Amino acid sequence: MQSVAIFNTRGGSGKSAATVFLADFLSTMFQKRVLVVDLDPQQSSSVALLGDERLMAGFKAGQSLSKLIERSLSEELDEASVREAVMVRPRTSRGRKGTLYLAEVAVLACEREDWHDLDDYLRDRPASRRPATVTLLRGLLERVAEDYDIALIDFPAHETGPMTQLGLRAADWWLFPCVPDRAGIRDLEGPGKAIREAYKDHKRQIRGLGTLLSICQSASSSEYRQAYQTLIEASERQHIPRLFSNKARLLIWTGARNALDDTLWGEQTTLHHKYKDKPLYEAIRALCKEVLERLDLPEDEVRIQFSLLEGFNRRMREFFIRAGGRDRSAQTAAGSLPTART
Repeated sequence: MQSVAIFNTRGGSGKSAATVFLADFLSTMFQKRVLVVDLDPQQSSSVALLGDERLMAGFKAGQSLSKLIERSLSEELDEASVREAVMVRPRTSRGRKGTLYLAEVAVLACEREDWHDLDDYLRDRPASRRPATVTLLRGLLERVAEDYDIALIDFPAHETGPMTQLGLRAADWWLFPCVPDRAGIRDLEGPGKAIREAYKDHKRQIRGLGTLLSICQSASSSEYRQAYQTLIEASERQHIPRLFSNKARLLIWTGARNALDDTLWGEQTTLHHKYKDKPLYEAIRALCKEVLERLDLPEDEVRIQFSLLEGFNRRMREFFIRAGGRDRSAQTAAGSLPTART
């Protein structure tokens, strides 16, 4: 299993959105076994993937990442203990041929109060115990490494404390979502500083997977062009990972907000239905292909995409055009319709 930290210290950079989009497409279209590790106490990615009802039921049953980490402070946990804490969005059985339903995604989520209590507790631990503490999450993920191909780790905004450090030390790769505007590029060195602090005095280092331009404004605006150039220069100085291609930009589309709204999707949702916005669909698909290439993982793409729907729509348009042409011909032969008298 390869683990990816989707990390930026700024809020509103698209961390949770990127986590959900990648989880949906990597599991469904590219047939990867995906584990989402939600270290954000706001639970944005957990709710979007599981739905609020399933998430609350899991917490009630004791399926909590924060409780799991707390237990690991005092006892050695085995694979079964970690698996019991995992909540699952079940795979919908396939319906008619050519329909791609959302695939199974596993989630480790934190309860809000427990998250804050654990973060405070870890912060107050003696300095002599911190080196062992910071590797707790990585140790837990290693227990179930054979169960998954990719772990996507989502992070809270504006946090660089113990829980964030646990997540960073558990990751092999860093995916950096960044809004290409003046506010988004104001502190490009902040995330790198947090990563260096997490990996201080440690031989293993996290590798840069890519910088994702998220929540983009128009690419033709002067603010975008200036921000884009700044990101290129920061990448060349190795302050941030190299950029993903322009095909993988996550622009502002209404469809992106709809895809993150768990109340719109039921058990029988298809990938096409959830991601109706074709440009968004194609951008996430391109992003996943680049992510898998950089991770050196096989694509295994299910080749059921908009082409089937487009072909159907094209045939229907042609049918109605022909039908409309016949109607007009019939009207011409019968003479013009009488106009109403006033």
